[in-house]
Amino acid sequence: MSIYLNLNYTKKKELYAPKEEIPVSIYYYYDRKKLNVSTGVKVSLMNWNSYKSNTRSGNPVKKTDPSFKTKNLLLRNKWKEVQDIVDQISIEGQIPTIDLVKSFLYQKDNERVKKSLTNLHFLFILDEYRNWINSVANRNRESYKKSVRTCLKRIEEFTYRYQKKLGYKLLITDIDNDYQYALIDYLDKRGDTGEQPSTIRKRLKILVSMINWSRDEKKYTEHRIKAVKMKWDFRREVIYLKRTEIIKLLEFNDFDYRSSNHTEYSEEYITDRHSDGTEVIYTNLEVYRDMLLFGCGIGCRFSDLVKLKVGHGVLDEEGSSYFRYRMTKSEYSKEIKVPINKLTQQVFTKYASGKASSDYIFPRTKRGNPVSNQKFNKHLKEIGRLVGLERKVSWPKFNLQGQVVGDTDTLEPLYDRISSHIMRRTFIREGLTAGVPPYKLMELSGHTTEKVFKRYFDVLDEELDVEGKKIFDLNILTIDEEKLNGWLELLEAEGTNETHVASKILDKTSLLKELKSLFEDGLIPEVVYHKKVEALL
Repeated sequence: MSIYLNLNYTKKKELYAPKEEIPVSIYYYYDRKKLNVSTGVKVSLMNWNSYKSNTRSGNPVKKTDPSFKTKNLLLRNKWKEVQDIVDQISIEGQIPTIDLVKSFLYQKDNERVKKSLTNLHFLFILDEYRNWINSVANRNRESYKKSVRTCLKRIEEFTYRYQKKLGYKLLITDIDNDYQYALIDYLDKRGDTGEQPSTIRKRLKILVSMINWSRDEKKYTEHRIKAVKMKWDFRREVIYLKRTEIIKLLEFNDFDYRSSNHTEYSEEYITDRHSDGTEVIYTNLEVYRDMLLFGCGIGCRFSDLVKLKVGHGVLDEEGSSYFRYRMTKSEYSKEIKVPINKLTQQVFTKYASGKASSDYIFPRTKRGNPVSNQKFNKHLKEIGRLVGLERKVSWPKFNLQGQVVGDTDTLEPLYDRISSHIMRRTFIREGLTAGVPPYKLMELSGHTTEKVFKRYFDVLDEELDVEGKKIFDLNILTIDEEKLNGWLELLEAEGTNETHVASKILDKTSLLKELKSLFEDGLIPEVVYHKKVEALL
């Protein structure tokens, strides 16, 4: 049984540079087994006393290290802690095996961390929160858990860098506005283009949720923070499929299995099995195109689309037909009812025929799993290219100042930007174009807030043109027909005095308004209109 302090080499000693810092560990040996206990201290080779017992001070860290006093104190305390645990185990009449010493160390570390609210290391809280997110007790959706894990990973990456810059470990009470601003700056510069403002905002929300959890659920702290304000909701063009593009997809059947040309496009086949044992073969592009069309007609997410079964198509007692399903990404598993339209009916008939109500509408993989969203999106781009969806669109990235990053606003063909989420945007855009009131569309799409719903569509230029012309479309003045005819006769008379006309019919203000109305209705030419206005003014 022995306890030693030494550098924790992860490569050959000769490969380290003299100034490169190496972690210091305490090594406890017992019964030919070794326990490596981290000290949290790093020392370079040039500042390490390999034979400290031969030095006058007996300190492992040389005075040439700027922090030699602090480091030596920390190392002696940690070494004594391990020695005390070994002694305590022996005094209690137990054998200080590696596992038992390790167990005592872990217990003591946790007791020390939880002993005082002001001494909780932030990364300890982060790790605890991550374990809770992954636990069975957490009933959140797996997609949400995955998103949280990614956020925690980014926060953890930054915190390690931030601690290194500060020179000390952060406590939970150190998480303040300065920390948040530094985190925002780190995420904004991360990678080639930085993370998007909306993504950064999501990271901050998870940070706040974690602090709230540590306070309200675990009672670790009384610390509170609020996410700092930042600009994040920079609007981009909402990309959707136009009616003409939907028709293109519907009419393009060269990659359908029944087409003699399909081998020119795809030799990957999907077999769909019916309840009576018969099989139907499709090409992969054929199935993915039909899934896209069906999704545009029903407005659901991809996660709901692949779970739809034949039985979700319902014909009620009144003869109305609709699809009825519960949203996966809904806190309360919201039920959605969408009437069957010509587009969804065509695709539904193709794939549901011969199947039982418990069968999935769209074919599954050989292992019975749904196609992945990543694979679906990849093939959608190929399908769009083949069909000729080449309308130019842009999908720029923004920095925190709302400026476009680099040349990310370059126009690209539509097929490069198609993904599964285009289905919901197309459904909503088609509904608005058809005159469906927004509040009814929200029920059909499953949106619960108008703020989120509005992100799925833009107001089109043609809509602004049509609706804008309705403003003051009615004459705001009431003039009887006899007076109007008299006005027109006077206008046509050569040398007519406009002031005389105005005094007989209307004052100058009313006359100008009526003159503008006559011009907009095409009753007088532009040259005459400007001439009369100039004379009146």
